[in-house]
Amino acid sequence: MKKISLAAYCFSFIGSFLGAGYISGQELYQFFARFGINGIYGIMLAITFLGVTGIVMAKYVRETQNDKIDTVIAGGNAIFGRTVAAVEMVMYFGTYIVMAAGAGALFEKLSGIGRSYIGGSFIFCAVIACIAIKGIDGLVKVFSYIVPLLAVMTVATAVLNAFFYAPSDVVFVSNESKNALFSSWVLGAFLFSSYNLFCGIGVLCPVSKMAKKDSHTVWGIVIGCVVLLIIALCVFYCMAVNPASMSAELPMLEAAQRISVPFMYVYASLLFIAMSGASLSCLVPVLVYFSDHFSLIKKHNALSAFSFSFIAFVISCFGFSNLVATVFSAFGYVSIVIVAVIYANFIKLMHKKRKMQRDEKHAQPNNT
Repeated sequence: MKKISLAAYCFSFIGSFLGAGYISGQELYQFFARFGINGIYGIMLAITFLGVTGIVMAKYVRETQNDKIDTVIAGGNAIFGRTVAAVEMVMYFGTYIVMAAGAGALFEKLSGIGRSYIGGSFIFCAVIACIAIKGIDGLVKVFSYIVPLLAVMTVATAVLNAFFYAPSDVVFVSNESKNALFSSWVLGAFLFSSYNLFCGIGVLCPVSKMAKKDSHTVWGIVIGCVVLLIIALCVFYCMAVNPASMSAELPMLEAAQRISVPFMYVYASLLFIAMSGASLSCLVPVLVYFSDHFSLIKKHNALSAFSFSFIAFVISCFGFSNLVATVFSAFGYVSIVIVAVIYANFIKLMHKKRKMQRDEKHAQPNNT
């Protein structure tokens, strides 16, 4: 198995969580920024939890040398493993729906035509379905390069916005609107980190096994968390000096427009590619999963791709911000259970390891 460097591991960790929802600002707004200054404490708590749990998962994989998701989560229990796999497919499809809604919101923003997000989402889903049938290897590789570029653009947007505002203009305003699924920044932090961990576990497990050293996993995650926090704070800053952006479907696009229209279009282009890559990486596993379990779907793969995409389009019409607030929050509650099981499996593994060490020590002859 090819080993990867500390930098490659760190990049993989960041890429697991730095999606289009994060970069657009809508995800960070729904879970944190709407709570005002408390949102900063929330994102710090969430990223800390991401880091600690990421290290736990990496250590579990390194100890067992098993990077299979059903082992890390289900501990080898076949029934529970199949249940987890099914839940994961639901989350993948839900993420595809949210990305389709985001693409629609992006289309409406750039076109300036009211309610054109419906047509934008429809076209986006149709194109994604066509590409998903033929495979996505090349586009997933493009996505892996676009994410860090988007991160740089996000930081640049915050830095350039600093030239337009004085320090006194930075005001973190709490939004009075309530999310029926959670009303506490503390709960929001755990929901955010839990669903991101569950969605990212498919990447974190194999790359943890590929790391050259145990220390690389720890330092890679620590550095990755620092980068994620810096990006989040840049997004918070842009929303703090542009309060109107908080009500926008894509807050960071509003901040980019403040700099210049060409800059906004560059940001929008990268954001669209990120949404496309995320959608493809979610739709294809769903198609593969159902093809493996249902022969009829396997025989009609193209029809299945368009059927799933049409369903995604219909649901995406509820709007990007609404879906981020509801779908991701609901996923968070399910994922909290999954994360708790991961910790339980890790504790069992450590207990078993200590017991073996004690047994080996007692089995050694006493030479005194």
